[in-house]
Amino acid sequence: MDSIGHRMLCVAAVACLIRATGALTAVYLPTSCGADISVTSSVQLESGTGLTYTNNMDCNITFTVASPYLVLASIERFELEPQRSGTCIDYVNLHDGADVSSSTLNTDVMCGSSLTNTSYITTGQQMTLHFVTDSSAVYLGFNIIFTVASLSPCAGGQYTCNNTYCTPSSVTCDSYDQCGDNSDEDNCTSIASSSSTNWTPLIVGLTLGLLVCLLVAAFAVYRRHRLKRYKKFQHEHIDREDIPDPDPSYPVTHKYFRGIRGQHPDISSYRATEDSKEKQLQGNDEKTAET
Repeated sequence: MDSIGHRMLCVAAVACLIRATGALTAVYLPTSCGADISVTSSVQLESGTGLTYTNNMDCNITFTVASPYLVLASIERFELEPQRSGTCIDYVNLHDGADVSSSTLNTDVMCGSSLTNTSYITTGQQMTLHFVTDSSAVYLGFNIIFTVASLSPCAGGQYTCNNTYCTPSSVTCDSYDQCGDNSDEDNCTSIASSSSTNWTPLIVGLTLGLLVCLLVAAFAVYRRHRLKRYKKFQHEHIDREDIPDPDPSYPVTHKYFRGIRGQHPDISSYRATEDSKEKQLQGNDEKTAET
């Protein structure tokens, strides 16, 4: 695995840990199309798992709360393909019930990036989102928060929003707009936020993520060091005179003769060299005898 692969693994590990310890559960399209999501406090819906949503979708997803509560939808981000000739190409409708046959909560089909309203509440315990896309361009999509809610007066354990909606007190000051007017995030001091939020899971998750990154980095450094040593060993120059010649009286075979770095040399060239040396010695002996 190369260094890029190690970095991607590290980032993925940290991202998974952060997502697992996050405060607000996330649901993703298109994997959750056709699902009925039971909401106990608050959940967020993402239009896709990547940077953009996908083409050719015709997706329904229903959010259900316990009676006598209602479903409150707060649109955090919304960017779909804009209209063509006054007609929405990619669009969203919010239905006041268990399926798309229920009446729509939004007066106009929602598309593009400019919305006249960013919060909707049901008259009953279910809201169905209908998301349709064509085969052309895709955009960043949407993020919508669905929260258990009711109308004022609010009961114990509920927060009174400025728009008269009531939401769970447990989700105030969590950096998400559950009210639809962001009033549940008003007057949130750092002290209040830290006291109302348990940071232990996040700290543990980040610590484990950092440990995974360190282990991956250490393994990558170790492998790179071993590879460099091996390559240096393979290509290191050894002079021919540094290699002792075998005793000519001992028969040298191709099977047992080992050359540089354990590779079999060309035995024929070795024998030719030895024959040349022997002839040279014989010539020297003959010259000595003549003199």
